[in-house]
Amino acid sequence: MLRIALFLVIGIFLGHEMADAVVPSLWLAGLVSSVGIAFFLFRYPILQTACLLLSVSLLGAFLVSRQDARLSLSPDDDELVHRAVLVSQPVERGKIVRCDLRLVEGRYAGRLVKASILRDTVAHRYRQLNVGDGIIMRSVLERPHRFGNSNFNYPLYLRCHGFSATTFVYWDAWMKESVRLHSMSAVERVRLRALMLRQRLLSSLSVLNIDAENMAVLSAMALGEKSGLSRELRDAYSVSGASHILALSGLHLGIIYGLLSLLFRFRRFRFAGELLILTAIWTYAFIVGLTPSVTRAATMISIYSLMGLFRRDRFSLNTFGLTAVIMLLVNPLSLYDVGFQLSFAAVFFILLLFRRIYWLVSPTVLERYVPLRWLWASVIVSCTAQLGAAPLVIYHFGTFSVYFLLANLVVIPLTTLILYTFPFLLLLSFAPTLQLSVAGWFSSLLTLQSAALRWISSLPAAQIDGIRISALQLGLIYFLIFSLCAIVWKLRRVK
Repeated sequence: MLRIALFLVIGIFLGHEMADAVVPSLWLAGLVSSVGIAFFLFRYPILQTACLLLSVSLLGAFLVSRQDARLSLSPDDDELVHRAVLVSQPVERGKIVRCDLRLVEGRYAGRLVKASILRDTVAHRYRQLNVGDGIIMRSVLERPHRFGNSNFNYPLYLRCHGFSATTFVYWDAWMKESVRLHSMSAVERVRLRALMLRQRLLSSLSVLNIDAENMAVLSAMALGEKSGLSRELRDAYSVSGASHILALSGLHLGIIYGLLSLLFRFRRFRFAGELLILTAIWTYAFIVGLTPSVTRAATMISIYSLMGLFRRDRFSLNTFGLTAVIMLLVNPLSLYDVGFQLSFAAVFFILLLFRRIYWLVSPTVLERYVPLRWLWASVIVSCTAQLGAAPLVIYHFGTFSVYFLLANLVVIPLTTLILYTFPFLLLLSFAPTLQLSVAGWFSSLLTLQSAALRWISSLPAAQIDGIRISALQLGLIYFLIFSLCAIVWKLRRVK
């Protein structure tokens, strides 16, 4: 599966880079021809294998070129009237309100648009907007523009997440209106209802007397709502190397999966137990908005669970490759998503190096001292994940967090404790006094976490900024890492 994933990546890269020169039908014709030729090469297994791998690349090129064509549009120079539904909670940013819209009528029905609505300072009508509301607006759809001198490609980032355009709406050029959702798929409608449920959960948390900063962190960690985070707090988490705590990802769903495994693990009903766990995981994924990082993590956990049911090695590169293939077939442009790259690079290096490093310490010692075993495993996971992700972070953002290991050793236990007990905070709504007591305990944990990360971010040389590397240098860095690993393994075999 890792080999198939590699050839699929090659095909997606070629298809995207040649999107303006080669139409999807040509890639499809090549794919059909390649599969047909492979069918007649059953007597030549090497040639047949080469032809099938070529077919995988052609499939990737066809899928990504078709997706590029679906997302492309030729915006009008004149203002047009659009009907849309809000698929994210509006967030105030200076003089504008930002939100995501899905168009529900017209030529571009079904398209996602990043909208900026100018605030009205008299009636404050924008405060009436919530996720799930319909609006009618008059605006111009524009292609996203690249900004800054970093390697971060904002237009490509939006395309990876399904956005076709951006738009600016004046304060008097919109109004709320009921709209029909017939152009949205069943999955999109379920996702929209789940987001509305999340907003109600956030509203129920607002009465727990948790201060604004702690509530913003809790909302981000538990429900994926990051709009309340201040710039100063984001910077503290970023500089310390713990920004992944604020973005729902594999760490959070892994913690939730571990908790559910303890509750629903029945030896006599293993299949039913795993089914209940995966149902809960995907329900949670829908509630938090089915973001790319959560979808990625839920898919990986689902495959991990199925491999366990079939008594296959869960922690294998084969499982990793299968996850990558499934996600790239569903959304080929996710290859260019920074989050996709970071998560898969981190997981790949963990799978590649964890076991080799873990057993450097005597198994007898690890079995005897449980805290040492936990600490040793945490250090290895943090370091191997950082080794895989750091070059990409430097390439895309030009920064490196020096004290990432210290930050992870602090926040991972706290995050685990918070996520394990968060469901009980919600379930205690029938006992308001007890719920307020638990909320106070939650607030103390969150305060401790933020204070610790602020202290780490204030240490000398906590973050190295201004690093600029090219794509070639990025490739050479990974080549050097793999070469050093190969040399170390060779020397260990010799000994």
